[in-house]
Formats: sequence, C-alpha cells, structure tokens
Amino acid sequence: MAKEIPELASCVDETRVENPEYERLLRLGRQTDFSAERRGNSYRRAQADPMVRATGIRQLLMLLAPQETGKFAPDHKILDVLGGDGVVTRALPKIFPQDEIPFVVTSDLDHDMVEAARAYGLPVLWQPAEYLILKGESMDGVLMAYGSHHIDSVNRPRVVAEAFRVLKSGGRFVLHDFEEGSINADWFKNVVDKYSATGHNCRHFTTGEMTELLSDAGFTSVRIRHILDPLTMMGESDDVLSAKLAEYILDMYGLTKLREEHGEILARKKILEISPVYVGESIENKVGLPRKAEMFRLALVASGTKR
Repeated sequence: MAKEIPELASCVDETRVENPEYERLLRLGRQTDFSAERRGNSYRRAQADPMVRATGIRQLLMLLAPQETGKFAPDHKILDVLGGDGVVTRALPKIFPQDEIPFVVTSDLDHDMVEAARAYGLPVLWQPAEYLILKGESMDGVLMAYGSHHIDSVNRPRVVAEAFRVLKSGGRFVLHDFEEGSINADWFKNVVDKYSATGHNCRHFTTGEMTELLSDAGFTSVRIRHILDPLTMMGESDDVLSAKLAEYILDMYGLTKLREEHGEILARKKILEISPVYVGESIENKVGLPRKAEMFRLALVASGTKR
C-alpha cells in the first residue's frame, strides 16, 4: 500500500489492524447480504453505471466540501464508510472537474464488495464501520450513506463516534438514510423485505435519532435536511427506459422472488407498478435526450462538524 497508494497508507493505524477486535469483526464480512452467494452479484451488476445515482451523490459530497470555498482539492481526504464497490468514487470524474476531485477512500465490511472496488483500481479498505483502522484525525470528511440502516441500532452510536475520531478538526460528517415511516422506508419493508432472497428487516433512521447521534458524538452545527436522491436513467424511448429501470431495481435490491413468481418480463412490469417510478419528459435535461425514467427517493440527511 505504501508503494501504490502512499496517501492512504499514511492514514492507516497498524495497531488497530493488529487488534483481535478487527479480525473478529472481519469474519462477519464474509457473511453479509452483499456477498456473492447472496444478493451481491446482482447489486454490483446494477451499480456498473454510477451515474444512475449521480443526483444524490453530488448533493452528499457537496455537504462535505470545505465551507470556505465550496470546492474540493485533490488532497482533501474523504472516507466513504459504506462504500461497497466504490459507486461514489466512480461517479466523481463525471460530477466534478479533474482538479476538484477529492481523494476518496472506499471502505466496506463485505469482502466481495472490497474485492470489486479493488478490481476497479480504487483506494479501498476492508474494515467494519464500528472499528475503523484509520488514525485519529486523518480524514477531512466522512460519508455514511447507502446502507446505514443495515447498522444495528445498538451499534449506531459507536459507528458515529468512530467517524468523529478519524476526522480532523473542522472536518465534516454526513449521514444518509431513508426516514423511518416515509414512502421509501415503507417500500423497503413492503417490497424488498418481501421479494428479496435475504429479506430486509432493518429499522431506518429518524430525525430525532440522527440529531442525538451526532450531538452525543461531539459534532456541532448539526443540521437535518431532506434531499432528492432518485435513481435516474435518460434516453429517447419510454419503453426502453422503463425496462432498463425495472431491471436495475430488480438487480439492485435482489428481488429474486419477484422474478421467480412472475418471470422476467412480468416482474419488470410488476416492480414499476409497486414502486414510485416516473417515466416521461425531462424539463431539466440538457444533453438533447427528451425522456427519463426515475424512481423517486427522498433521503434524510444529517451533517455535522468536528470542532
């Protein structure tokens, strides 16, 4: 690592790597819902195109940008705690100018996700969110998104405390989820839990919980907001776009039971009927393609600063 990615190697705390707690938690990383034997392969297939989620990714990253300038520099270090196969990092070159792309460390507990990120050539660490192997005050920003509801409620304070520990003074933390009781959280409960092979018995975050977690960890300037975080595809044909988005949703959430029950074609039709999906004209489109297919997602996002 020191030879290939020195800016990452300098941030790793070897004493934490050697701690038995790290090894114990890593064993869990071969048994998650996102392993290749479960829903991992279909999830990674869906994420091959990171721009489907670009709207939300851009907004989350901008909340981590230095407040004085609103722009990143290449030496600005961000930890993507639940980074999976690096979808956030892979979207960066299409979202920001080359000289404003920060250095993002992808991180995940799932071993297969880490291997997939490595295959993309990304800086990546195999580590659990509740026991990061990074040095204290080594990161300028920490992002925890796209999977935070998978963290058990009892572990959430520890996870946020770890984010606080690795942040530099003045560093920013952003926590993303879909609000408990919202149409998106209910969709996970009524669709993903019912039709995926792994189920989805997760409790999502609330505004009060996010506020308390960040404040108790020591963050200041804590703010809770909602952001639009849709799954979006652009094109010229409604039929083609609908089919592509339906396939994406089936793959991303591993809805194998829906495919087994209805077959591929009817499963695509069914998932569009039971999901908050829009297909039609795009008034904000600026690349000459007049149509879009979009799954509506409204995310709950907390941000805070380490003084």
